[in-house]
Amino acid sequence: MNEFYQNLDPALLWTIIIVWIINVTITYILSFYTLIKYSKSDRESRSRDEKENIITWVFYFIFIGIANTMNIFHSFFLEGELLVDFVDGISNYFIYASWLVKVFPIERLLKRHNTLNTRYLFTFCYIILIIFAFAVNPINIVTNELYITIFLILSNIAKAIFIGVYLYFAVKSFGQLRRDALKVAAGVLILDLGMTLQPVSLIAIFPDLIAIIPYLSIVGTLIVVFAMLLLFDSYRKIV
Repeated sequence: MNEFYQNLDPALLWTIIIVWIINVTITYILSFYTLIKYSKSDRESRSRDEKENIITWVFYFIFIGIANTMNIFHSFFLEGELLVDFVDGISNYFIYASWLVKVFPIERLLKRHNTLNTRYLFTFCYIILIIFAFAVNPINIVTNELYITIFLILSNIAKAIFIGVYLYFAVKSFGQLRRDALKVAAGVLILDLGMTLQPVSLIAIFPDLIAIIPYLSIVGTLIVVFAMLLLFDSYRKIV
């Protein structure tokens, strides 16, 4: 169990755990609901862009769900520093995969429509950084500033690409397409806010607020749920 949670009141601790379980459950529901709806639809009538958009969101939610499931186990249930760090490290790679599965199709979409030919530069850089992160700290056995810095760089690169591209789509489009693009950009920003309100981030940023961090963590997890629903709503009508 994470050291932060060990001294919490049991009722408060289980509230945090239950909220996280709700978060993970909703994430899996969104992914499998999308997959089932898509499999029952007339896929031949869909454009290539629609197919890729739907499938990559399915994988995005599945990878995020797996990462957060591991987060629940290593934060609240597992014992032993080596095992906890190992599971935490593996969960990070699922987070990397969740962003990569969206970054690559976005660059391909831009190239396909002659909007912006990045020559897959962002995808290439992202993969190189993932390889570098693995080389520096393959299974999170050693927690060091370099690894944490790489993790933050990877996450922020993916989020910046997401937000920038979808804001570009919003500016260039009209009606429902514009609203959906804005939902994705807002969803990623809100998701980032929710994750910032988790203990790992808050303790580092606001160590004097230790007494209210558990409550902020609950709020942050609920914000993450809202962000996931907003991301789902961005493509719900085309499933």
